[in-house]
Amino acid sequence: MDGLELALLHGIQTVRSVGLDAFMVAVSSLANGGLVWIVLGLALLPHRRTRPVGVAVLLALVASELVCDLLLKNIVMRPRPCMIDQSVDMLVACPTSWSFPSGHAARAFAAAAALASALPKGWRRASLPAFAFAVLVGFSRLYLFVHFPTDVLVGALIGAVLGLLAARAAQALFGLARKA
Repeated sequence: MDGLELALLHGIQTVRSVGLDAFMVAVSSLANGGLVWIVLGLALLPHRRTRPVGVAVLLALVASELVCDLLLKNIVMRPRPCMIDQSVDMLVACPTSWSFPSGHAARAFAAAAALASALPKGWRRASLPAFAFAVLVGFSRLYLFVHFPTDVLVGALIGAVLGLLAARAAQALFGLARKA
């Protein structure tokens, strides 16, 4: 599987350009450590009406960190593409942590799913930019040659599930019934 995934990553490398390089580094950097999502969650906490949404986003981030970065990466211990194939000119330093699953993708999709699920029905469309950014974060990790496609896909799926669960937990914590 790694061979097919490496071939796909090398295909992505053929579209590199100076402008796209800078954009992908910026997108990935914004998502480092979930910073952009932490800021979003914290910004939602002070207001009583948005507090459950902020709690959901922050719970989702904690859950994705625990499940993906602390548990699964250390069980699977998959080397990163940049560790296996050093022929690609790297735009960022090759991370020293394990590759599977992508923590960036997990955090991005966890936050976006928590946001979408915890927002009141009429406001759920407001989460579309979060999902668009999550997709960009996932792609940036492939573009930067630091994750395999399955790392990003599984990270995104785990993150989305954890985001939904975090939203339900926040709703239960605040005594809110989900309005589908």
